[in-house]
Amino acid sequence: MKPYSPVLLDVNDGWFGNSAAPFQHLNMARFRAIENHRYLLRAANSGISAIIDPYGRIRQKTPLNVRTVVDSTFEWEDKLTPYTRYGDVFAWACLGVTLLSTGFLVRYPL
Repeated sequence: MKPYSPVLLDVNDGWFGNSAAPFQHLNMARFRAIENHRYLLRAANSGISAIIDPYGRIRQKTPLNVRTVVDSTFEWEDKLTPYTRYGDVFAWACLGVTLLSTGFLVRYPL
């Protein structure tokens, strides 16, 4: 990810209808904004469009299944989070430690 870049997320929530799924997708997008410390501009065809700040707070959003326009401003962020910088390295390291621990316990039971 380039420094100073926001994240634009163009989604197709149309096939969910009036279910809870568009709201769930909006909440998942909040975590993408937090993990990358970027503004996330979410444009949905029939779901919920929103502007989410780097801390996961929804600055502005549209209702479900309503055609409208969002006009807002956002700030460019230049911070790189550990996840943006290293990706899934931490998750793979945890998996490696778990596998080594399991192998050790199998070989040398308590």
